[in-house]
Amino acid sequence: MELLGATLRSALNQIDPNFQIIVAAEDQIDIPEARHPKVTIAYFATQPPKAGTELLHATSFLDHQNRRQFLTQKAKDAGGTHVMILDADDLVSRHLVHTINVLPSASGYAFTRGHVMDFQTRKIYPCPSARIGVGSFEEFCGSGHVFTLAQDPALPQPWPEAMVEQRHKLVSNLMRENAHPFLQVRERLVIYMLNSGVNMSNEGTPDSPFKKFAVYASTVPATYGHPMTRRQIREFALDQNTSPFLMPKRNGSS
Repeated sequence: MELLGATLRSALNQIDPNFQIIVAAEDQIDIPEARHPKVTIAYFATQPPKAGTELLHATSFLDHQNRRQFLTQKAKDAGGTHVMILDADDLVSRHLVHTINVLPSASGYAFTRGHVMDFQTRKIYPCPSARIGVGSFEEFCGSGHVFTLAQDPALPQPWPEAMVEQRHKLVSNLMRENAHPFLQVRERLVIYMLNSGVNMSNEGTPDSPFKKFAVYASTVPATYGHPMTRRQIREFALDQNTSPFLMPKRNGSS
């Protein structure tokens, strides 16, 4: 719950109040952030894997797809104009909602740059980079897109469910192929927390095709990263954390 609390605090810290948070949960969430008036808990029944299932990664990915579609429909039902599927191991800048609201209208927005953070040292490192072999931040982080909920007849039907169920590194390519390229956002508005012990991409399942790459990438911020500045700590609401496991470490601290 510590990771979820940090994610929610960063999302609730927006300078633009025009947003709502919907959390897909299987059970009750008993943390203060979940009781905030801008947070709605929506019960999501996870389907257990069939007996004898060995493809753990495929089963987990299917559950992820279903959860994303569920949240997208909830956002539509709530009258939202945009939806961002935010994983509970990511942090967002307090400027994210404002940035999207002042940008020109588009079918969606792709965060091409961001940071990765080593959870143990709280060091961050820019992504993409030569050490993290991806061309764009959105290819590596599942919280790399904002989708516009308005229906366009030229887009895949139904929209945007056809996109949110895709592997995140394919989304921008598919939109480009449909002649509706996403608007690229170059501001570093998302931090992807790695090496937390619960991250799906990092820890992986035994059959995950991404495990080797993700485990290597998770060592990059710890080895080559730098401590967050005071401005970044405030921007991502890490100064609001009370848990010693989530407070950014100062230079020279253990």
